[in-house]
Amino acid sequence: MENKVISGIQACLIPSRKFKTNSICISFIAPLSEKDASYNALLCNVLRRGSAAYPSLTDLNIRLEELYGANLFTQIRKKGDFQLVTLGVEFLDNSLALSGEDLFSEAAELLFGLILEPHLPGGCFDPAYVESEKTNLIDYINAKINDKRAYAVSRCFELMCAGEPFGLDEHGKTGIVSAIDPCSLFEHYKAFVSRTPMVVCCVGRYDENVLSKKLSRFKSGARGGVPVARPEKKRPSSVREFTDIMEVEQAKLSMGFRSSVTCADGADSVAALSLFNAVFGGSPHSKLFENVRERLSLCYYCASRPERFKGAMIVYSGVEDKNIALAREEILRQLERIQKGDISDGELDAAVKTQVNAYKSALDSPASMEDFYVSQLIAGDSSTIEEMAKRVAAVTKERISEVARGMVLDTVYVLRGAKGGEGA
Repeated sequence: MENKVISGIQACLIPSRKFKTNSICISFIAPLSEKDASYNALLCNVLRRGSAAYPSLTDLNIRLEELYGANLFTQIRKKGDFQLVTLGVEFLDNSLALSGEDLFSEAAELLFGLILEPHLPGGCFDPAYVESEKTNLIDYINAKINDKRAYAVSRCFELMCAGEPFGLDEHGKTGIVSAIDPCSLFEHYKAFVSRTPMVVCCVGRYDENVLSKKLSRFKSGARGGVPVARPEKKRPSSVREFTDIMEVEQAKLSMGFRSSVTCADGADSVAALSLFNAVFGGSPHSKLFENVRERLSLCYYCASRPERFKGAMIVYSGVEDKNIALAREEILRQLERIQKGDISDGELDAAVKTQVNAYKSALDSPASMEDFYVSQLIAGDSSTIEEMAKRVAAVTKERISEVARGMVLDTVYVLRGAKGGEGA
């Protein structure tokens, strides 16, 4: 993997010959705010609808078929207090082209054309496209509540981080989306594309000369480099508790913690955080799974997830109403065990194997490699996937306990039905 600046733009180049396809992803990295997140998410979807050269989805799909079934994709991600707006293309390697076509150059031209030469009838975005994508985006945001497990996690973070960018929905707010019109979106687009820090990531086989020519079309002077996350470490003075009542058969218990470890603490600390999570609740061999779920049967599921770009951790579980207090108590008891150094050799070995295998698996997925290395840029960390696997394997029990002692409960959120009950 190589990080370099090409034509003034940060590039992450990941050479590989193990895949039949290659990919190019362009990610804009913007500070999270309700207004800009709404505009950016909608803009991403509208740009995907067509370019000056291929103004409709029909035109685009015909062109994609000509490129041996290439795939265009978009993605909105949240990394701490940043929103990542990504447009990408996956396409067949040049060596497999039947007539010797330069598929890298042609796929790059298609992708860059969507971003830099959008379809602009009348000087603004197509009203039909904007209205269609507004409806789709609003429906998507509203539909998040239907996945109660994911909703309970996001709601806990929303309450825990109220007033902080991380507490916002990375897809924006429906009220703001509904008020956007084609011309206001176009005005936003012009500033967004010319000023927002960005990174281009290529996985597979690529032509750096072609990439340089394409990137030179961006105005790079006003955008600055990729921002590096420096999360504030917050320590709550008391535990805040919230409850929502909905029509659910199974209660959801989410517990938000503030962590003393963030991405700014360096690769060794991140590795320790990762291994702590595997021991605590991030693997099938974790204390939460083995004890809270299996041995005591207090939860239908119980797991933990750290947020290294925020200095936070979430424990999420599905429980019966009658077991909410017991599950909460047992979750904290398992954390206390780790804080006191109660980690067996078997637990440590299983956690190391889980995390090392996760890193190895990332090498088999272009999307996982792209996400890892773009995340590393934002973290200001140059460690490779292989190096992080070695760092994880070197973490000691003492370091895991130290990370655990830095976890402080901040927010408890319960989503339950009016009458309680059981369910999956």
